[in-house]
Amino acid sequence: MSACGGSSDAGASPTETRAATASAAATMPTEGARSYTEQALALLTELAAASESVAAVMEEADIESSSWREAATSRLETLRGLHSQAIALDPDAQVEPVHEHLVAATRGSESAARLLDEAIHSRNIDKASEAAAALGEAVYALAEARALLEELQRG
Repeated sequence: MSACGGSSDAGASPTETRAATASAAATMPTEGARSYTEQALALLTELAAASESVAAVMEEADIESSSWREAATSRLETLRGLHSQAIALDPDAQVEPVHEHLVAATRGSESAARLLDEAIHSRNIDKASEAAAALGEAVYALAEARALLEELQRG
C-alpha cells in the first residue's frame, strides 16, 4: 500500500513526485501552474475540513442511530464532491505529476467515504472501523499532497 490514497496504482511514488515537483519549482512557474497551485491548495483546505468532520462523526459512531447515519452521509457527500473537484482541476503540464498525486490522495478519501457508506447501509461496525482506518491513510496522503503544492508555490 502506498501513501498515495492507499493503493498500488496511485501513480508516481512520493519520491518521484517530489523530484518532479523540485524540477517544476526550479523553472519559472507558468501562470497556469500558479493558478493550479492556488486552486489545489484551496481544495485541500476544504478536504482537510471535510475529513476532520467525517473523523469527528466517526468518533461518535452510533450505526443504529438514524440521526448519526444522516450526519455521516451528509459529510460523505461533501468528500465525494471534493474528489470530483480535484479530478476536474485542469493542471498545466508543469504540475501534472503533482496533480496525479493530488487525485490519488483524494481517491483515498473517496474510497474511505465509500467504505463508510457501505457500513452505514449494512450497519456493519467492522466496516465502519475499516473506513476510519482508510480515512487516516487518506489524511496522510492529503497532507503529503499539500506539502508538494506548498513546495511548488515557494519555488
